[in-house]
Amino acid sequence: MDDKQKEEITISNFNTENFEENEEEKIDIDINSYLKIGQKAYEVWQYQENCEEENQISYTPPLAKSCKKFIIFIIFNTLTLGIINIFLEWFPKLNLYIHHSVSDLNSASNFGIFSKNNDAFEIVEKNLIDLPQIDYNSENSIIKKFNLNIEPNTNKLILFEYRYFKYFYLSLKDNFEALSYYIKTTQKNILENFSKGLTSNEVLFMQKIFRKCDIEIEIDSWGKILIDELLDPYYLFLLYSLIIWFCLRSYIYSPIIIGLEAICFFLSVREQYINLKKLKELSRYSLPVNVYRRKEDDDTIEKSLINSTELVPGDVFEIPENNSEMPCDAILISNDIIVDNSKLTGDFHPVIKEPLEPIEELFNTNRQGSENNILFSGTKILYIRKKGNSKTKGIVFRTGFYTVKGDLMSGVLNSDEEDENFKNDSIKYIIMCIFTVVSYLITLKFLIVDCDYNTHDLIFFFLGPYNKWSKSLSSDLS
Repeated sequence: MDDKQKEEITISNFNTENFEENEEEKIDIDINSYLKIGQKAYEVWQYQENCEEENQISYTPPLAKSCKKFIIFIIFNTLTLGIINIFLEWFPKLNLYIHHSVSDLNSASNFGIFSKNNDAFEIVEKNLIDLPQIDYNSENSIIKKFNLNIEPNTNKLILFEYRYFKYFYLSLKDNFEALSYYIKTTQKNILENFSKGLTSNEVLFMQKIFRKCDIEIEIDSWGKILIDELLDPYYLFLLYSLIIWFCLRSYIYSPIIIGLEAICFFLSVREQYINLKKLKELSRYSLPVNVYRRKEDDDTIEKSLINSTELVPGDVFEIPENNSEMPCDAILISNDIIVDNSKLTGDFHPVIKEPLEPIEELFNTNRQGSENNILFSGTKILYIRKKGNSKTKGIVFRTGFYTVKGDLMSGVLNSDEEDENFKNDSIKYIIMCIFTVVSYLITLKFLIVDCDYNTHDLIFFFLGPYNKWSKSLSSDLS
């Protein structure tokens, strides 16, 4: 068997369930002319199940920082007194040409993200993960249990994070995919093979792949929010309008507008900062839990008390007691539980969750109906109906932003489409204003030569008809 046939077999054995190849348009932006021979922009072939279109990636070129461009930027930044930073804030794609150069995958330090949302652009950091050695071929390996879309015998992963989700590079496909995993097997198999817990090596492997079992939201400082808001094109457009009002001698109206806008500006920044702090406090939750894990040598199960932030998919743990919240999405494997899902769904009616049964019925976490056996992160435990002295256990399935609660939080944090549209409209108005001023300055020279009026009167004539000179001129012409 030659190498080509071996590669085809390897690809065919690699799990591709729920894989949908995106038939994207060909890359037709300036990036084509910017790429050099041997370089390419990578596509993303697979996303999270509920990934919105504005969070999807059109393509991502690998980038490396350029010292030559950095020196040129410092010079231009000094000559323009920092004004160039305003344009970098308005047009993020300029960072691709000013700070970075497109490079090959191995030497890159960052990735440029061209999203499908109005061609928005963002630069993210490239990460390398060294994975511990695990058995990829065993039927009971953590890879096959959770159908992780990680290539067999991978020791090092190239990835980046974009809007709280991870994207891995797959060498066999020569493209990126979002981290994807699911459980599809019989209920009996889950109770027999999943309920024993993970080994320390498997725990380390899952910790490398996933974030902590917590929804960590990074918020900007009050000063950073203030500066970002101040650089918004709307306020420069407002400044342009105020200059015109002053030139029109509106000495009372202009200060009133300035005062009102200043009050609204600081109230808006304060409200934005407070809302982000509340969202961060609302999203974070942790508590001590008992977890069951296996020893590497003899497969004996040990019980230990850890913080819920240390849980990883595959862990077996005791469900917290009444009036506690679930720290993750988990599959219930013992006892019935009555929960309150109102925090996620708004439905105040109690819901009964039932454990899996030792039967040959197929259980698929991606299929509707499986939610009857899944406890979702953020739900409140109202009552546990125990059978004798048995412990109420669950298998961790999703953590962090991959949970239902995390998906809701990421949707709130990434809902910036309306803000982008307003920002783009403001930039268009500013460009029109600049064009108007330049056109006026060009024609001003000829008007001064051809007319007997002085420059001061001409300026007020172009600013508007609400001054004494324009009124007298109108009467003279009539």
